[in-house]
Amino acid sequence: MKRFFTLLSISIFSFFANSQVLGVYEFTGTGACPNQNPIVTSQPTNGTFSDFTKNGVNCVVTGNVFNADNWSLTFNDTSYYEFTLSASNGNVLNLDSLIFLSRISNSTASWSVRSSLDSYATDIFSGDDDNQLDTNRNLFPSNFSNISSVTFRIYAFDIDLPGRTWRVDDVTLKGTIESSVLVDNDGDGYSGPDDCDDTNASIYLGATEIANNGIDEDCDGADLVNLPVDSDGDGFSGPDDCDETNVNIHVGATEIPNNGIDEDCNGSDMLVSLSELNVISATIFPNPGTNNLTIQTASKMEDLNVKIFGTDGKRVFKKAFKNVSSVIIDTESLNAGMYIVEISTDNKSSKFTWVKN
Repeated sequence: MKRFFTLLSISIFSFFANSQVLGVYEFTGTGACPNQNPIVTSQPTNGTFSDFTKNGVNCVVTGNVFNADNWSLTFNDTSYYEFTLSASNGNVLNLDSLIFLSRISNSTASWSVRSSLDSYATDIFSGDDDNQLDTNRNLFPSNFSNISSVTFRIYAFDIDLPGRTWRVDDVTLKGTIESSVLVDNDGDGYSGPDDCDDTNASIYLGATEIANNGIDEDCDGADLVNLPVDSDGDGFSGPDDCDETNVNIHVGATEIPNNGIDEDCNGSDMLVSLSELNVISATIFPNPGTNNLTIQTASKMEDLNVKIFGTDGKRVFKKAFKNVSSVIIDTESLNAGMYIVEISTDNKSSKFTWVKN
């Protein structure tokens, strides 16, 4: 009979050939109580099986199987067979299947398997037995992966006659035992999914992200991209706008010579001689100013036209003066901000930037 059971076990193992046999309880030997050889034929690498034990039932002498009677007629959570598999330190269990042979003597029965993962609350597997040898092949659900230890209990019940014996043999557990230790190659204190580049100590979950460099330093799946902001609304931003507070300053803007302002963002103001520009030699003050603006020309002007424009290009002041070298403009009504002051005669003109506080 033992040879027959072993041949069945070999067939079962080939059915689940995608995983390894972690351990088999074969219970070889002559009949004795307590049941003989309740240990696996060989312990797995990096794991330990406990002895196969019983609880709430009585041992019955039978050779080469684990056998007991005194099973309950209905499900009783205190009557079961039990064994435990534990991974060694730094390893985890990934369980694939549980396989065992079972038989009820001269009767019928039901059986179920539960585990310590939910404190034996629900069935993982279940089935029925009669007086024939049954092969029970059971695949574990996904929550039996990446665990450190688990205890299984196998219950028999619904036996139609009291005092019948229920036996199991060749109890086999399949799966893998794998290392759970994650290596920190770059020494940054992070490993596994928390370190998306284990060759660079500056890259790990929570690292400071450097924007726009094409590198995902904080391992969130993408580089941080900061787009330049066009604060003054002139359609230019970043290096194309060297003053984000003035819509008249940006790459390609009209440069006003000799005013100390780099309107076109080329790195400097345009400087030319007065004769080249045919401009009016004048100064404006105070700049910045508040409620008035003084325009002082180098010589008396027979006709002097003064215009003031806002940065949006709208004219906010216009007045003509006769025979003057100095004029005072009332600017109390103007809002705080930047303005362009233009003075002109029939054939000359000058522009100045003036700021009102």
